[in-house]
This record gives sequence, structure tokens and C-alpha cells, in this order.
Amino acid sequence: ATSETWRNLYEVNVIAPWTLISEAELALKESSTPELTSSIINISSHAGIRPKGASIPYAASKAALNHMTQLLALTLSPEIRVNAIAPGLVGTPMTENWTGAHELWKTRSHLSDI
Repeated sequence: ATSETWRNLYEVNVIAPWTLISEAELALKESSTPELTSSIINISSHAGIRPKGASIPYAASKAALNHMTQLLALTLSPEIRVNAIAPGLVGTPMTENWTGAHELWKTRSHLSDI
């Protein structure tokens, strides 16, 4: 992967969420109540949790997002809850020909209908 690929993925998967959260923080704190706290949900990836054949720059950027999510959860609580969702391989037109990835998920995941 090129340095440009690394920069682009880091920009999308780490810098953009940070920017959005920073811009929304005040409004989220103001709208939070003890009964109903504000919430941030970052979209991560299973590739950011367990290395298993994904693009290294992509997986590293999602791992960075996961770590940032944990740090923000500690920093912004209790007014704002911060979590991440880390889906595995998602069946889309882009992934339909990724036979290697499909086989990997079938052999290393409890999911069999991908």
C-alpha cells in the first residue's frame, strides 16, 4: 500500500470521526440528561479487532478508531456514551467476488451464510 492509501484511510476512518465528534460534543452534552444520555456510535470493523487477511492500512485505521472510541468513552462519560460497532464481512455488490474473503469468514467465523 502506498503512503497515500494510508493517509486516505486514516483521514476517513479516524480524522473524520474525530472532527464530527469534536463538532457535536457541546450539543451532545447539552442534550444529555441522567435519564437519557447522548450517544456516539462509531462504525468500525472486525478487521480492526482481529488481524485476518484484511488490508493492513484499513485494519490499522479501524484499530485506531477502536482505541479512540475507548478513550472518548472514558473522557466523555457520563454525559455521552461512546461505542463502536464492528461488523464482519458484509455481503454487498463490492464483496460478491471476494471468494477468498468469503472462504476465510466461513472457516474462521461462526457465521456460515455470508
